[in-house]
Amino acid sequence: MLVDRRFVNALENRLQRVYDAPVDVHLSKHDVVQPDLVVILNAKKFIVTPTKVKGVPDLLVEILSPSSIDYDRERKRNLYERCGIPEYWIVDPFDHKLEQLVLRDGRYQLEPEADIVRPVFITDIAIPLSEVW
Repeated sequence: MLVDRRFVNALENRLQRVYDAPVDVHLSKHDVVQPDLVVILNAKKFIVTPTKVKGVPDLLVEILSPSSIDYDRERKRNLYERCGIPEYWIVDPFDHKLEQLVLRDGRYQLEPEADIVRPVFITDIAIPLSEVW
């Protein structure tokens, strides 16, 4: 999918670690997920093992499909919030929208919708969504 490659390229150019599915992310002993994209800043690269990510990444991205809408918007959102994922993006390729959820005081807050998305934790990255859709 086009959104994957553009996002991956934007982050990899800044020397971040970006992994696309399938990659297992072990958030806890009993919570293992396979997000569409996983972003890990260099400061946390120690959570990457040869076979999985073991710990809390800096950003997880889920790209909606008809079969995953409720799961991504409800179950994964609650899990990611509970596990302390700092930022969670839900990409809707059908309606050309991106929901940017940022963890503040232990709860996700939805950032205002914008034409250019900027990860909260990386100040020098801006992704014009017009180039993605």
